[in-house]
Amino acid sequence: MRLSIVVPMFNAERFIADCIETIHNQGLQQNEYEIIAIDDGSTDSTPQLCDRYAAQLSNFRVYHQRNAGAGAARNRGIDLAKGDYLYFFDVDDGLKEGTLRRLLDQCEEESLDVLFFGAEVLYESEDCKKRYPQDARYFERRQKPGVVTGEQMFIAQQNDWNFCGQPCMLISRLRAVHKSRARFAEGIMNEDNFYVIRVTLHAERANVIPDLLYEYYVRPNTVTTSHVGDGQVFLSHLVLSREFEKERLRAIAAGKVDLAHGLEALSNWFMDVAIDNCPEGVEQFTPFLDGRFASVSLTGRFAWRAHHEKKHAEYEEWRAYEAYQQLKAMGERADSLEERANREEHRAVVAEKRAQKAESRIAVMEASTTWKVGRVITAVPRAIKDLVWRLKPNRDHALQEASEAEAAIPMTSEDEPSDSVASEAPAQSDFVPASHVFVAQDLSSRDEVLRFISAKAVELGSATNEEELLQAFLRREAEGTTGMMEGFAIPHAKSSTVQEASAYVVKLAHGADDWETMDTASVTVVIGLLIPESKAGTEHLKLLSKIAEALMDDDFRAEIRATDDAEAIARATNARLV
Repeated sequence: MRLSIVVPMFNAERFIADCIETIHNQGLQQNEYEIIAIDDGSTDSTPQLCDRYAAQLSNFRVYHQRNAGAGAARNRGIDLAKGDYLYFFDVDDGLKEGTLRRLLDQCEEESLDVLFFGAEVLYESEDCKKRYPQDARYFERRQKPGVVTGEQMFIAQQNDWNFCGQPCMLISRLRAVHKSRARFAEGIMNEDNFYVIRVTLHAERANVIPDLLYEYYVRPNTVTTSHVGDGQVFLSHLVLSREFEKERLRAIAAGKVDLAHGLEALSNWFMDVAIDNCPEGVEQFTPFLDGRFASVSLTGRFAWRAHHEKKHAEYEEWRAYEAYQQLKAMGERADSLEERANREEHRAVVAEKRAQKAESRIAVMEASTTWKVGRVITAVPRAIKDLVWRLKPNRDHALQEASEAEAAIPMTSEDEPSDSVASEAPAQSDFVPASHVFVAQDLSSRDEVLRFISAKAVELGSATNEEELLQAFLRREAEGTTGMMEGFAIPHAKSSTVQEASAYVVKLAHGADDWETMDTASVTVVIGLLIPESKAGTEHLKLLSKIAEALMDDDFRAEIRATDDAEAIARATNARLV
């Protein structure tokens, strides 16, 4: 069989007849394709109509299920499909005559894994056009036709800001879909993006037809038009931002710079949409109680804060401060004297004004600490790569901006303008003694490793309460994994039980397989950071930045992996903390 056509249906009684007619007008013989109708718990006459067509048409199959959403319905269609190629069709849309034969013939002639084509936007009424306007360019395919890889196709789409997560605007080889493990997200709207991005990135051969062959109808009371303001747009775009960030990290790990930039742009756009559609009372936002979405609750709280504050100056100050931290992490030590001189000069000029605003700005910074730490952990590779690409060629200008950003950070009443940062920083040259390095440890899980570090910290005087320190580690892991790449992890705990900032290095004999990492590698090297609660801001971020910089260095990772000499490991780690 050449083609499987999956059609999810929910209360679609008024569209089914036209849908069947549209498919029959595609120029294919009945034995060349199958129609798989998934009745997603309809409460109208959709089930009966589908059963009637199944009895009349030998290539029409219907499956009934409890209502689970379009994503779940399409996933079931993937599992049931038998054709060489797979196509998803929405029951209330249209398709120009002969389109499927044209697409299928080209796919077979060029042995394509995926073929994209454009869509025309149509409105059911003038009222729909006014209330739910769509950007017609979003549905176009402006790329130059020609067989390329899926990654090259995605980059071309992003260069023209033309990535479109509509599965009805592409046809794909079923074998390639299974190989890529492409699935639709369940429980959210805009679930299509998960499927489309995986099918695209894993395609070995892809092409595009610029013609507008699909007919996308905008109607009232659909998923797209009926969830405005109820939090579903907010939730779906939070989840999409997180998933595209994961794909970006995989691209960085593989050295695919252009691909990573394209994925980053989409991840940022999804986050912007989430912020703009943030609901009131996000702390009690019901979907965050669902285990599938609990991991984005922290990000959701940040989105809520950004949505309600809407202070452009504060946002720019935060971005400049982040740029300063990233620049420091890149190890631009040769220019540190010039940077400090600029910072001190600026501080002297604005000291009086900043003193008046110190109390309010301190409150803002304290409230933003958790987000900043989370941002450092989830975006370390991007931060370092991005600064190398964009800031290094213009170092003097970047340093000036970073200096101004540092000067814009509020000082506490105990700060001295000249030495406030340096006076609080630990002496890094011997920050990790050999007694804090443990090798060939027979620990097989993340929690065992964290308990081991907690016990050793109490034993060596770095902390006073083992259980409290362990819980601090676990609270951080609950916000998002600290597993990085190539077997390294950097767990960190902020707690009042910590007596002084310290670090512990643990090498595992076999690895902790349950520790989630960016590249799925088993964790074998753990660098644990302990920070007193009173220094959970600047010092915490500085240590994370320095460790993150070290982990991006191939030589450092190789050096740590190659030896079980505690003294050598301590020296190598301390050298990166200077």
